[in-house]
Amino acid sequence: MGWEVTLSYPVFPYFYSYYKRKQLIPLMFFWKKSIQFYLKNPDFTYSEMFKNNENLKIETHLFYDCPQSFKLYDFVLIYTEYQIKEMGNKIDQSNVLFYFLHPLEIMQGNSDFFRSLIRNFKGRIISLSKFSNEYLLDVINKEAPVLPPALNPIFLKINDNISDEKEFDFLFNYIPSANKGFDICEEFLELVKTWYPEAKIGFFMSIVDSASKLKEQFPNANYYFNISNSQLKEMYSKYKFFIYPSRIEGFGIPPLEAITCGTIPIVMNVGGIGTYAEDNVNAIFFEEDCLELAVKKCVYLLKNPLELKKYQDACLEANLELFDPDTYAQRLLDLVA
Repeated sequence: MGWEVTLSYPVFPYFYSYYKRKQLIPLMFFWKKSIQFYLKNPDFTYSEMFKNNENLKIETHLFYDCPQSFKLYDFVLIYTEYQIKEMGNKIDQSNVLFYFLHPLEIMQGNSDFFRSLIRNFKGRIISLSKFSNEYLLDVINKEAPVLPPALNPIFLKINDNISDEKEFDFLFNYIPSANKGFDICEEFLELVKTWYPEAKIGFFMSIVDSASKLKEQFPNANYYFNISNSQLKEMYSKYKFFIYPSRIEGFGIPPLEAITCGTIPIVMNVGGIGTYAEDNVNAIFFEEDCLELAVKKCVYLLKNPLELKKYQDACLEANLELFDPDTYAQRLLDLVA
C-alpha cells in the first residue's frame, strides 16, 4: 500500500489528504488518530475515519501514494519532506499544502535534505504551532500560517467522573527518549521520593518492556499501555499532576488532554503548549536547570488543597474552541482561501 517511512517507533505509512471544496463533508479527525486506526485495522475503509458534518463544505480523501489524479482536487495536504521528494518536479505543486508538524524534521539528521527540499518547494506551507514556525523561519525566511490540531471529541465532553478528590498524585509520561525528557522523569521521580515519599504515582508508557525495571522500584504504581481514548480520559481524570517533560514538540496534545480532565500538566513551554497552558494558572512550567522548583510547587499544592483546586478549576475552564474538530476543516479552508 504505497510506500513507508521508518521513524524511531513505530513504522507506518504516511498518507496524502486530498480536499475538494463545495461538497458534503466527511471531516478528518486529528490525523495521528487515523494512523493509529490504520495500525490496528490495516483493512479499514477510509469512510470509517470520518465524521459527517452538514455545516462544512469540503470533501476529504486519504491515499497512501501519490497518484496523478490529485490534480482533480482544489488542494493536497502533505505532512513530510519525503512526500515533497516523492513529488519532485513530476507534479505541479501549486495546489500542494505542506503541513509542517514537528521541528525534528529539521533538527535531527535531515536538516540539509529538508532545507534543500523546502527551498525548491513551489506549494504553500502551514505550521502546527508558533514553536515549529521558529524553526521554519531559518529556512523560508517568513512566518507560515498556524493551524493547531483538532482535539479528539471525547476530551471536549463534560467529564462527570472528575471529582474534587483525585485518587492519585503524579502521572508520568514515561518514554525512553531524550527528546521526550526521559532523564527529566528520572530526576523528577527521585525528587518526589525525597520530598513526598507517600505520593501515589502512575506511568503512561509506549513500550511494555521498559516497565520491568520500574516495577521493581515502584511495585505499587499504576502502569498504562496502548489504551483507548476513553481509557485515556479516565486515566488523566484520576491524577492531580501530569509530568510531560518533552524537550521538543510540534504541538503537545497530551498536556491539553490532561487539562480537559482537570489534571495539572508539569511541562516546559515548547511546541504549542503555551497556546492553552498558562504557568501558575492551569499548569506549572519548568526549566531543566530548575526542576526542583516545579517539584516543590507540586508538593506545596498537595499540602494545600484549596490552592490545588484553583489550578484544577482553571484547567476545566480552559477555552478549547481553537481545538474543536467541528471547526477544523473551516479553519483549514480559511488558510487556503
